[in-house]
Amino acid sequence: IVAVMAEAGGVSLSIDVSKTLPRIHSDKIRLRQILLNVMSNAVKFTPAGGHVSVSASAGKDGIIIVVEDTGIGMKAEDIPIALEPFRQIDGALSRRFEGTGLGLSLAYDIITKGHGGELRVETKENDGSQFIIMLPLQDNN
Repeated sequence: IVAVMAEAGGVSLSIDVSKTLPRIHSDKIRLRQILLNVMSNAVKFTPAGGHVSVSASAGKDGIIIVVEDTGIGMKAEDIPIALEPFRQIDGALSRRFEGTGLGLSLAYDIITKGHGGELRVETKENDGSQFIIMLPLQDNN
C-alpha cells in the first residue's frame, strides 16, 4: 500500500530490517496498522524527489523501528498536536494534505497503551521527520 503511494508521489522508499530480530509482545494486526499509519504519513508529507526509509533493529529492551523522511517536518511544539486525535497542525496543511488527523494519534495509542512501547518524534520544520517506535520484548513468563 505504502509503496504504491510512494511511487505515485515520486517518493523513493527503502526498507532495512535485521534478519535476527527478537520476538516482541505485539498484536500482529495492530503492528501493521502502526506501520501503515506512520509510513503513509511520511510518504504523504514528503514532496516528489524525497525519500522515506524504514529500518528495524534489536534494541536493549525490544525492537526499534525507525521511519525517517525528507518531508516538510514540523515545529517541535507541534508534535503534541500531531499526536492528538482529529488534529492537524495547520489549516492550510489539512486542506493541502487530505486525511482525518487520526493516523499518528492511533499509532501513538496502539504503541503506548496497547503494546507498552514508546513513540518518539524527532523533526525539524522543512527538514524531515524521524519516528522512532520502541516495542518491548515478548514476555516469556
